[in-house]
Amino acid sequence: MNQYKTTLAIAILASAGLTACGGSSGGGDDTPPPQTGPDSQNWQTDFSNTDRYSVTTSPAGFSLNPLTLAVNTTETVSAEFDGPFTTDAGQSVTPAAYFGAVDPNAADPDDDASNGGPFWDGWTIRDPNIGGNLPGSPQTFHPLRAEIEGGTLAPAGANACDTVGNGLEAAEDVAIFGVTFPVCVIRDGDLDGDFTLPNSHIFLLDGTVQVGNGDVESASDPSTVREDVLTIEEGTQIFGISETDPSLVITRGSRIEANGTADLPIIFGAVEADTSASPVSITDSPSDLGGRGDWGSLVISGYGEVNNADSNNQTTTEAVPDGVTRWFGGTDNSDSSGTLEYVILAETGEAFRPDEEVQGLTIEAAGSGTTINHIQITNSDDDGIEWFGGAANASYVVIQANTDDALDIDLGYQGTIQHVLVRQGANSGDRGIESDNNGSAFGATPKTSPAIANVTILGNAGNGGTADSNTMGALHREGFGGQVYRSVYADDSVAGAQFDEGCLDVDDELDETLEYGDVLFSCAAGSLVSDDDT
Repeated sequence: MNQYKTTLAIAILASAGLTACGGSSGGGDDTPPPQTGPDSQNWQTDFSNTDRYSVTTSPAGFSLNPLTLAVNTTETVSAEFDGPFTTDAGQSVTPAAYFGAVDPNAADPDDDASNGGPFWDGWTIRDPNIGGNLPGSPQTFHPLRAEIEGGTLAPAGANACDTVGNGLEAAEDVAIFGVTFPVCVIRDGDLDGDFTLPNSHIFLLDGTVQVGNGDVESASDPSTVREDVLTIEEGTQIFGISETDPSLVITRGSRIEANGTADLPIIFGAVEADTSASPVSITDSPSDLGGRGDWGSLVISGYGEVNNADSNNQTTTEAVPDGVTRWFGGTDNSDSSGTLEYVILAETGEAFRPDEEVQGLTIEAAGSGTTINHIQITNSDDDGIEWFGGAANASYVVIQANTDDALDIDLGYQGTIQHVLVRQGANSGDRGIESDNNGSAFGATPKTSPAIANVTILGNAGNGGTADSNTMGALHREGFGGQVYRSVYADDSVAGAQFDEGCLDVDDELDETLEYGDVLFSCAAGSLVSDDDT
């Protein structure tokens, strides 16, 4: 039995008057042993102060609103956790005065967010063929259909790719909801300099497309790189061509300005296409966004701090095809990599090589100057969002039916995460949150210590077979610290589903900054995961 983990388990459950692992909340030595992690440092963390873990298990009057997925409970929030709470990078979060991601006073989702509905309604995809589908009527909802059929989103005329710039190749036109759009093919090098993708066109990514030149090793000096800006108009649709290793990479020093709206979100997805044809021809329907792992996704790199950096304050990415090396990181956690607002990332997570998939959204050391809100990630064949260091904040996020973790946090990330709804699909998913500091050096700095508030993680059964495929609410390990407030880890009672293993697992050593406040656990498999470390 790992005594360090047992100590944390007792501390968390003591606030609810419970015990774990045969221990007692009132006796014994609650000070864990010295760290024995791979970096061989000799530091200790004291979890004997149970006030740091305000957790309620099996909360009173607990239920989920079947229309909004808001949490109903007779438990009340404590003024102690009103905040604001600030990370080591100076980023602050003020928890909303309710448990979970969705305001319990939100109206029926048929009244969209602008009319008092839940924050996710009116701009997100609903598809019953996707696990963890969002509730509402109709069950199938494409957020651009009405705008396309009604003429709000209108296509450009013939030979329109020439009007976009840089001589983009014109593909064969394609019909979406009965309206024919011109299609332009984007290859690496086509987006050099400042560039705008208008919503009057459909765009195809043929292979990995980079913006800027900040991926090279020498770019640790910002004065050596271009500051290209890719602007994407609201309502623009961009598709990776399957089997071409497609991704869109914003290298450090450059920015993406993807400013969707609730009426016209920006959609990324995947299509099959005959690239040997002249012109290139799409061979399936762009309006079908129910695939999984059909393209890489969006990667945003910046000059923020990472705790596995070399002497030049940078490190290399795993989100690349074979034979490619790409660098990110620096010393500026206030760096800006641009804006993502009202953006849908569907069908992501292609494996470029074994065990090296691209996440739904990969954020590599992007700084706090980056704006990320109102994001939907659906059917990723890997994580939903993964932060590798930096301090980019994210809010109002929906993650559904990913096959790995929903929120993966590591390598010194110090931003804020708020208003996130995670709904695992049946036979997919892993952990709602997987949080590490550094697997090779638990005490590496900067420490992974985000401030997380108003997150709802709704569990379902995993795909089975191994412990790694079993689902749980959250896993903290490898020196992770940070703060979690007014969040909920619960079985998805609306779907009649539950986590395989329980609400929370803690492994290895954790940092003394870890704090839970006003957090609710409702997991039939137990509040704490029972594994070899318990």
